[in-house]
Amino acid sequence: MRTKWRIWSLAIVAVTGLTVAASLPAQAWRGGGGRLDGTVVDASGNPVADAVVQLRLNGQGPDLKTDKKGKWAVLGINGGAWSIDISAPGFQTFKTTVQVSEVLRVPTMKIQMIPAVKQEATEAVISVGGKKISPETAAAIEKGNVDMRAADELGKAYDACRTAPAAGKETPEAQEACAKAAEASRSAKLKEAQQSFAAALKELPDNRPILTNLEIAYYLDGNLDEAVKYARQIVSQEPGDNPSWMMIAKLELERGHFDAGKEALSHIPEDKLTDPMPFLNMGILYYNKKHPAEAEEAFSKAIARRADMSEAYYYRGLARMQGKNNAGAKADFQKYMQLDPKGKDSDTVKDILKTIK
Repeated sequence: MRTKWRIWSLAIVAVTGLTVAASLPAQAWRGGGGRLDGTVVDASGNPVADAVVQLRLNGQGPDLKTDKKGKWAVLGINGGAWSIDISAPGFQTFKTTVQVSEVLRVPTMKIQMIPAVKQEATEAVISVGGKKISPETAAAIEKGNVDMRAADELGKAYDACRTAPAAGKETPEAQEACAKAAEASRSAKLKEAQQSFAAALKELPDNRPILTNLEIAYYLDGNLDEAVKYARQIVSQEPGDNPSWMMIAKLELERGHFDAGKEALSHIPEDKLTDPMPFLNMGILYYNKKHPAEAEEAFSKAIARRADMSEAYYYRGLARMQGKNNAGAKADFQKYMQLDPKGKDSDTVKDILKTIK
């Protein structure tokens, strides 16, 4: 039995995410498991107090102010592409877009504000992270952002081909043709984004947001080799970047490089991983590659972090069956039925329990 991978979300700066709904109700920005936080400083590294931080998801979100240490934070927000505008007297307004994940935490942002341009100045200053860039590089970054947003919309169109087909296109054949066309267009936009961000990287070779954008653009386009390359560039700059190590582990395991995947995981302190989903996902990968012992260990770690997670018992039962531990598998399947008797896998579990010895 091959189990479908549950895709992780990863923090992407200046890229629209692929899971944002087409329309959201009032207050739909709050109630999730995401968070954003940062520190605002001036060119000398001194904190900027009382800076206004405007956070928006699809036009909705809170307005915050930095404290005396220049810090701000918001918890319990939904995942998606959040626009951030930061303003303070005497400084240029800082603008960016950050992809918030409800699984992996977005690294704390450090925003360096640029002094306001004097009225008599005739040349606009374009900067990223406090570094002046050329108009060509700024245009490349913007085009990459636009292309990623277009890929997002095409991803929604792909889903709609089957969930809400257009009139006259309800047949399976028409839905398949619609999905293929949407996916081809989405891949083309991802490739354009890759080219744009790569062009910007020439002037900003160590810019983590651009490296992250390239990592995700290649991952979504199915080019795992390039995705791993950029993820490793990120951790070479910041060895403590846990989300990137997690992405490296995931991609290496998908490529069948188990030693490299486990080595990447070793960089992440387990006490920093309180969410069971990374372990569940890792277990599924190990199970699909027919490594039952490693899969069982990963699922057990997921259960240790959330004892009522029925999915983890279901998958651990499958891994134990794969490893010929029928007694352990039976106990897991029985626990699944106790926790979720009407769950999506309950019929499968009932059939297994009828045959397992």
